[in-house]
Amino acid sequence: MKSILWNLLVSVALGIGGCVWLAGGASAASPEGMRLYLFSSGWLGPLDKSMLQTGGSGKITVPVAFFLIKHPKGNVLFETGNNDKVITDPTYWGPLAQMLSDASRSPDVAIDTQLAKIGVKPSDIRR
Repeated sequence: MKSILWNLLVSVALGIGGCVWLAGGASAASPEGMRLYLFSSGWLGPLDKSMLQTGGSGKITVPVAFFLIKHPKGNVLFETGNNDKVITDPTYWGPLAQMLSDASRSPDVAIDTQLAKIGVKPSDIRR
């Protein structure tokens, strides 16, 4: 019985070791020149903290971001931020526009304006 248990433990250890070895060989380095950029497209708030946290109280201002990955095969934009239309038309979101502070509607937070700061045009984004 002791021999069977020992063989089972050795087999499991070898199996786990093999998986770790294979996984280690499967990793790859990032391509040369790849960069991740994080931008702010303004803020939402002040909001009641209870909108984001059960039982929360008080007010909170939430930053809203978008991301750009510069990659040798093309740029990728993860635009999760405020819609640029709210800059020129605060009523674009209807009653939800009340969640935006005046700073969130500044032309400085427009996506194309911020991308230009790192030398990227919207046309440089891969579709």
